[in-house]
Formats: sequence, structure tokens, C-alpha cells
Amino acid sequence: MAWLPDGKSFYYSRYPSRARSRGRGAVPLAHLPSRGRQGSKTDKLIFGDGRDKTDVPQVMISPNGRALVVRVHMGWDKSEVYLRDLSKGMTSPFVEVAVKTPALFDPIPKNDRLYIQTNDGAPRYKLYAIDYAKPERASWKEVLPESKDVLSQVDVLKNEIVVTYMHDASSRVERFTLDGKSKGAIALPRSGLRASPGCTTARRSSSPSRRTSFRIRCTGSIFARARARAVGSRRREVQ
Repeated sequence: MAWLPDGKSFYYSRYPSRARSRGRGAVPLAHLPSRGRQGSKTDKLIFGDGRDKTDVPQVMISPNGRALVVRVHMGWDKSEVYLRDLSKGMTSPFVEVAVKTPALFDPIPKNDRLYIQTNDGAPRYKLYAIDYAKPERASWKEVLPESKDVLSQVDVLKNEIVVTYMHDASSRVERFTLDGKSKGAIALPRSGLRASPGCTTARRSSSPSRRTSFRIRCTGSIFARARARAVGSRRREVQ
């Protein structure tokens, strides 16, 4: 589910109705992203009709609501990425960003550009930045090249990128500028830890179990569109 900034509607993915699945075997069709109130009969299908029933689309949107991105999971070793620029209208066509390539593509939509973490030609993964106006592959800009360690997680913040690498069966966390210049490693308390920053390094706390978590405070992280009201600062209730 991906909320739009105005707090009145959202995009989501779902299994189709039983009627649409009839005659297609026991395996459900792919999740189909729609826009509107979840489960409403007036929801409009905007992506996925006619795709293979094993495809699983995942919908996401940039914080400012400009870019609607659909990542389609196609098994454990392949995915595709599609982009709709909502600044050109809610019905503007989807653009193929990464398709028909036997590799994984993990999109991270931000306000100014789209980032993609991929193992295409890089078994240990690399990170690209993509201009929304020029999403074709020839215009992708390499931000983080493949390194000797596996790039396992990427968090793009306002002024920097925080990444987690797997090194000798443990984690290594490093900060970079938005252009990919290293700002140095974040020292972990001890070796052998598996870190998962998950959008944070601004604060560090230890639990009684001796596990350490790194948290990054993200702003503008609630995107909405459909009848909804806020319940506290971290939860939303859809009516």
C-alpha cells in the first residue's frame, strides 16, 4: 500500500476477485495495484491486468507524490520496475524502467530521483540513480559500484546514503554522499553483528539482549489517499 500526500487516497495491491480467478487454476493471480478506497467496487485497476498469475506487483510512491513505482516480483531471481510520472496526470502511461532482464531490481523512489539497487552485472549489487525525466537505462548514473562486500541494504536520506554491507558473515555500515562519495564507516559495538539500519543511524540504543539498533528518523513518511484519519503519530486508521 502506498499513500499519496493529500491523505485522501492510496494505491494498493490485492488479489483479484474470485470471478476473475475462475478457470485459472488453484494459484491466485498476481496482486493488482489499484487506486482508491481498498476493497471498493469503484477502484480502478491501473496495472497488472493480463500478467502472469505468478507475478507479484509491489506498489510504492515518492514522498512528494510525483512518482508512482511498481516493482513486479517474478520469482526469487528476477524483478521488473515500472514508473508513472503523476505530475503528467493520474492516467499518464507507465514507463518501463527495468524489464526483460534476468536480475533483481529494488527501487527506492525519492522526490528528486529514483534509486535502484540491482545485481544486474554485479553479483554483489550496486546502486544507480535515475532521473525521472530520463528513465532509460543509458541515462542511469552509477552511485555505488560493486565492491568486495555484498551491498545488502540501502537507505537514502535527505543529505546522505546509509548502506549495509555483508563482510565476513557480519555487517559493515557506511555513509555516503548522494553522489556516492564515502563519508566513513559507522562503528559497530563489536564484530559479528548483523546490522539493519532501516532508514536510520541518527540514534543508537542497546537492549538487554545486547542487540544494537540504528535508527534514522525519516520525515514525510506517511503517504495517503483514501478516507483516513490519523491515530497517534505512528498509526493510521482507514474508515
